Amino acid sequence: MEIGELKVYVLVGIDYYTRFLYGKIISEKSSKNIIQVLEEWFVNEVVPEEIISDNAKEFESTEYKEWCSVNEIRQHKVSIESHRSNGRIERAIRTIRESVFKQGGKFTEEMVVNAVRGYNQTFHSAIKCTPEEAKEDAEVNEELRLENSQEGVYAENFVKLARETFIKGQRVRIAKRENLGTVGKRDSGRFIRKGIIVEVCEKDSYLVRTDEGRIVKK
Repeated sequence: MEIGELKVYVLVGIDYYTRFLYGKIISEKSSKNIIQVLEEWFVNEVVPEEIISDNAKEFESTEYKEWCSVNEIRQHKVSIESHRSNGRIERAIRTIRESVFKQGGKFTEEMVVNAVRGYNQTFHSAIKCTPEEAKEDAEVNEELRLENSQEGVYAENFVKLARETFIKGQRVRIAKRENLGTVGKRDSGRFIRKGIIVEVCEKDSYLVRTDEGRIVKK
């Protein structure tokens, strides 16, 4: 996760069924650090059957693959650009980012903990309770597993996701063109520049200062 001119690495995970959110600042992006945090998260939890991640090199390493194999965890990877395939975590990341900005904008462990706690204690309309309550209630948990199966209501409505929104100060990638078709969205090179949002405009548009110093409207 990159904010402004600084790079802040926050490992974020979300339970598919309960929406329970996990988040922790890591000193650097490495398979070793990611594995260490995952083990902390799972120490008092049921080890997941599957972990969905992007194609970052940390999730492609031999060390990470061996760890998944030992723990009998299936790996499912989606492209970094594929927001639809991993929409829940994308929205959770935005929630953490926005919460930290409201707390003063400095990414500290305390700020991330507060953001995660706030998310987990907020009523979620899709599960009819808070993620914290869903996690603690085994009976509700089973209902959620049925509701969120491939034949469930959420799966049916998953493709109807709202367009992603951004906030001032957020670092973003700038696409070659808008409204790409299916083929274009699979093109890993479609993001040609990076920049920082300097102004949120009307009609879902933004002023972005690119790394080259140009101001563009997207």
